[in-house]
Amino acid sequence: VIAKSARHEITSSLSSLCRRCKNGQVRNETMGELEGCAKVIKWLHFVFNVIFWLIGVAILGVGIWLYVEFGAFLSDIIGVSWLSAPIMLIVVGCIITLLGFLGCCGAVTENAKCLYAFGGILVAVLVLEIVAGAVGYAKRDDLESELQKEIKKTLQKDEYEKDPVEEAWDKTQEEFKCCGVDSPADWNADGTSFTAPTLPHSCCGPDATACMIGAPKLNKEGCYPSIKKKIEDNIVAVAVAVIVLGCIQLVGIFFAFYLARSLCKKEYV
Repeated sequence: VIAKSARHEITSSLSSLCRRCKNGQVRNETMGELEGCAKVIKWLHFVFNVIFWLIGVAILGVGIWLYVEFGAFLSDIIGVSWLSAPIMLIVVGCIITLLGFLGCCGAVTENAKCLYAFGGILVAVLVLEIVAGAVGYAKRDDLESELQKEIKKTLQKDEYEKDPVEEAWDKTQEEFKCCGVDSPADWNADGTSFTAPTLPHSCCGPDATACMIGAPKLNKEGCYPSIKKKIEDNIVAVAVAVIVLGCIQLVGIFFAFYLARSLCKKEYV
């Protein structure tokens, strides 16, 4: 009698559970609300991702501003536009903005798969940042040599006579009060647009209409030291921003995986 009663009770309970599963009641009870620490982490994760999204928007805005303001200097003179700071900032800004949105959606909907995807992408991005930083530091001397070579290429006639390049060189020489890459003589090398003693007018300042070697207002210093310093100043700022961003990413990774794990545990309770 006891065995029959127990069997009946188990059968009744299983039938009830099946009906509730079919109606979605079990999921609502187990997944609807996180409790305790997990609930706090959920809202911390949401706030974190709102901040993360705002950082992405800010980086995107700075990248667009730099591209509009200094695009000619960074792409036409350096010669590698896809590696220039504005393009990199725009790409990073877009990625961070999308990640922030994904993280917010995962937290609000309590979707474990979405949170795992968010955390996994953050881990991948963090690893890529570390690898890129290590490779860049290890090859810094080669990068500097390549940079100088790329700048000198733009002095050649077929490159210089393109409107953006000529305009970029004039702007650079007037801003930094310099002439050529290493010295004014670079403009008179083989393959350039100028024959000695003629030089670009910007070598003598913004008000000059013509310039030549020996002119009283000639800027005798080359532009490379000033260009290098400008890049180095930006690199320091970018390095600090990357370190801060890396720390923020670590916090986001912890929140995402902790919250996803808590949701998975509740799902199988």
